[in-house]
Amino acid sequence: ENNDVFIIIVDDFQKSAKANSKYWNLLTNSLSKLFHNTILVADNSVPLVEISNQPVFKGYNKYELLSLSASQRNDLIKKWFALGRDGEVAEDKNDIFTLCDEANNHINSILGKNYIPATPFYVLGMLQAIETTKSSASNYSLYGFYYEKIINDCFEASGTDYKDSSFYYGLLSEYCFELFKAKTKFVLVGEFEEFYRNYCSVHAVDTKRHTFETLTKVLGKSKLLRFDTHVHVSQKYVYYFFVAKYMANNLENSDIQNIVSNLIARSFRNEYFNILMFLTHLSKSEWVVRELIASANSIFCDYKPARLESDLDKINSLITDIPQKIVGIIDVEKEREKQLEIDEQIEKQQEEFERDVINYDAFDISDDVSSLDLLARLNLALKTIDLLGEVAKKYWGELKADIKYELVLSAYNLGLRSLSVNLDVINRGETEIVDYIKQQIREKYIREQQFWNADLNKDTVTKVSNAFIINLAFLASWGAIRRVSSSVGYDKLNLTYDEILKNHPNFSYKLIDLSIDLNYKNIPLEEVEGYEQEMKSNNMCYLLLRELVINHLYMFEESYKVRDRIFQLFDIKQSQQKYITGSSFEKRNK
Repeated sequence: ENNDVFIIIVDDFQKSAKANSKYWNLLTNSLSKLFHNTILVADNSVPLVEISNQPVFKGYNKYELLSLSASQRNDLIKKWFALGRDGEVAEDKNDIFTLCDEANNHINSILGKNYIPATPFYVLGMLQAIETTKSSASNYSLYGFYYEKIINDCFEASGTDYKDSSFYYGLLSEYCFELFKAKTKFVLVGEFEEFYRNYCSVHAVDTKRHTFETLTKVLGKSKLLRFDTHVHVSQKYVYYFFVAKYMANNLENSDIQNIVSNLIARSFRNEYFNILMFLTHLSKSEWVVRELIASANSIFCDYKPARLESDLDKINSLITDIPQKIVGIIDVEKEREKQLEIDEQIEKQQEEFERDVINYDAFDISDDVSSLDLLARLNLALKTIDLLGEVAKKYWGELKADIKYELVLSAYNLGLRSLSVNLDVINRGETEIVDYIKQQIREKYIREQQFWNADLNKDTVTKVSNAFIINLAFLASWGAIRRVSSSVGYDKLNLTYDEILKNHPNFSYKLIDLSIDLNYKNIPLEEVEGYEQEMKSNNMCYLLLRELVINHLYMFEESYKVRDRIFQLFDIKQSQQKYITGSSFEKRNK
């Protein structure tokens, strides 16, 4: 027979020959004699470098499945939503854009800090989870639902009887919590066996029916734990999930409540933040919600939320005129592609930042937080806003109106107090900024061998330093508005937003509310027109308002009538050339 027509695929090759690499050579030699086309697939427990260095794989081409970039993930998402639509009447492009935006936001949240690789298989699994949650009667947070689904699938793949799932879930929850308390990620096999026997004794589990050998086989096959001389939790998300599950099951215990309170106050540490994300998925305890609100209200409590009104007087005095905007013909699909390129650059910068900043993983749950540096407190504020948004969006239909209002308002106020901190730093540092720019200009003149005249270049210093301060203030305000709106923005919370705006009719709250609206396809034209009239005399708010609207025009298709009205309203000139080359604020203002 001609064996050339066959392709042999060996999955989980690292487990072949009883995971003994000494016998891999015998296996590959036997396969090569029988078949000409062989594909060996191994997981990341066998590094590519290790494979490349082993003689047994000398005749094989080596490939590594890489993570998808932001644009590649978006391409896969678009293809996913295009499935089954062949021959149908073309949908509104904005509907597809909205679906893709929601999926991208969910997937970026799930990926977190590289807890799982962004490979095609995982991304497709996330898309399946999105479809499942849409058709589910339960109000899941996708973040928690996806990982819970993976864990359930792992048990199913191991052949676990669903009747035994309670035993495995309970044991893993207590085991991971013990690791959390011991501040370690693994124990010796003998220590794990002792833990198993103690667990079975306390919970009256028959060790003859549920033997240690069966336990290790199931948990090893499920890939939730990894066994060698030690017992390791296989993935970060498994550890986070089961620690949170233990806490959720024991929230009535005062010791657990104390731990949760400490985690909330230290959520700038990634481990604690992710345990809390799973905890809010697994429990809708009002006590947890109120602890989150109390913590949020305590951060930067010596600052008032930025109103972006009289508190901008000093910065507004530097803005002598509002430059006219010039835009070209907008191709939304191409602009979205450019935005994805920017997102990829931001992802790389964030990865570098994570490597370079202070390692908060060394910060312990019992360490004092009263003397945290500004960076840690800002990080804590951002993480807390995300937690508040996660709870508000997940339990929007179950929370009572008053606590839901407090939850969302706390996110608004924390974002705006953080903005007050940044604006205060900018205002207080104005003299230092001017001196620094003056020095840079002086050095430039010296390098170019030009005569330096302080009086002659006073205007240059003033213009450059003012522009720098204005840009800093704009970016700080833009970042706060967008962060809050993306964290708590959800169309099911509209009545809560309306109540907040009714009680806080300040420019900052109005801009956050508008930013939430502009995340969706229909621009609220009457609202924009009203804000344009109100904010005309506040240059910074006018710039923020204009940029929010323009950003929407680059992300969604709008009718010519709406576009023309927007262009007239903000005195935007439309050229026939693509004057604007990007969709970010910095690129569009070059």
